[in-house]
Amino acid sequence: MPRPPRSRYAYRLEGRRENPSYLTTVDLNDVGNSLAVDRFTTTAGRSLPGREPEGMAVRQSPGCPRLAFGFYSNTSGTRQASVFRKSEFV
Repeated sequence: MPRPPRSRYAYRLEGRRENPSYLTTVDLNDVGNSLAVDRFTTTAGRSLPGREPEGMAVRQSPGCPRLAFGFYSNTSGTRQASVFRKSEFV
């Protein structure tokens, strides 16, 4: 069985509730030495009350992959999840 292609990058969503959130791209190809190659603030979902980063995934779709990431929010005691996507990334 053929091996799947090796992924070059890992993506990280980080931040604290109601503070800036960041998307970080990490290059995994340098043996024994991972390197953060890009980090930027994301304003996705900034109007959500109690916005807190929760998770992410890469979705392989025809044409181009998409980076999906989600935030938890709390509106009057109701827990909600919101998912955003990015189609241009390293």
